Amino acid sequence: MAIVLAAVLLGGIVLYLAFGRAEQSAEERITADLVARGLPRPLAACMGRELTARLSLPQLAKLRRLEPGPGEAEVPMNAAELIERLRRIDDPVVVETGARVAAICALRHGL
Repeated sequence: MAIVLAAVLLGGIVLYLAFGRAEQSAEERITADLVARGLPRPLAACMGRELTARLSLPQLAKLRRLEPGPGEAEVPMNAAELIERLRRIDDPVVVETGARVAAICALRHGL
């Protein structure tokens, strides 16, 4: 019985470390991507931290759908292009959470 309990606890610790590192890595990747796109580091770090705290890893992966497609500008040039990219996410929770996080972090950092 003690061996089974130890194995379960060890497995739980391994899973915690694996997912904790994956989440930290996702936060770092989001922050780096946002900085690369021109956001100030404090704002990008806030958004990376908040997005990874509020969204699951599969939901975070959906944010990649905002990236420009062939023939698209790096940053949407008008409202129609922005709306088209948001539609690609196809998850209203991700869109709403992303908008809230952007607003919260912008207010925190005086933008």
